[in-house]
Amino acid sequence: MSGRNNSSPAGCTWVETRFGHGLVQGVPQEKARSAIEDWLSRAESGDGETVHQARNRVIKLAPGAAWPDGPEVAVKLFARPAGLRLAQSVFRRSKTRKSFLAAMALAEHGVGTPPALATIESRHWGILGASSLVTVWRDGAAELRVVFRKQHPAWPDGPDARFAAALGNFVRSVHDAGVIHRDLSDGNILVRGGADAPAFLLIDLNRCRLVTRARSFARIRDAIRAGIPSHLQREFLSACLGEPELSRQSWFVYRAMKGAFGLWLSVKRALKLRQLARRMKL
Repeated sequence: MSGRNNSSPAGCTWVETRFGHGLVQGVPQEKARSAIEDWLSRAESGDGETVHQARNRVIKLAPGAAWPDGPEVAVKLFARPAGLRLAQSVFRRSKTRKSFLAAMALAEHGVGTPPALATIESRHWGILGASSLVTVWRDGAAELRVVFRKQHPAWPDGPDARFAAALGNFVRSVHDAGVIHRDLSDGNILVRGGADAPAFLLIDLNRCRLVTRARSFARIRDAIRAGIPSHLQREFLSACLGEPELSRQSWFVYRAMKGAFGLWLSVKRALKLRQLARRMKL
């Protein structure tokens, strides 16, 4: 069992490289393989600027010799699966492939997210090895938590009702595109622009689930992770669900689920479950 699937979505090209195989879009076809190999070799050798270092690593790279007139890119190097996840990788779509397909779905509906250029993975007998995602780098964007902490110059007093409604409209557009993010935390939504016209970008798409239609319950469950100040949650949820007059049922479900999620986070921190899961490689 190879775990390999050569089928390519519309607008994508299947590519084989020395780092593995995958999909590419938005790159001149004659430069695709050399550009990918240039990006990944430079990222793995420590070239570029490391902008995120945790389980996965994100490196910002300037245009290289293979595509000198190309854009600055972000290369996300995913950690190799281990333990239970290693066995599961035989049957599951990789995080890099899920990210790439979610980015395509969002772009097709005009929803803000850094354009995905390539997804590459290596497999042996279907078991996932190294995998990576290449996207266009977007300058001038700050994490949503910066606004909530009153550290953004455009919102020195923190978000207001207009901002909450704009954010809710953005989340609704994500769901209308058939994408359930499953980790809509304040670090995975970026904000650009000013107070009059905030623009948002969705990142870290590796947990996304693509659906034909996002139902209200799924929309609410996806929205509870955003750390909206309590006095703005009604405006946010109303826009998120497209309910000008927010129903009591929607508000009750949101508050109940948000309370339960907050409790779970407290328990997880107290028991240090994340560190335990990492040590057990779950």
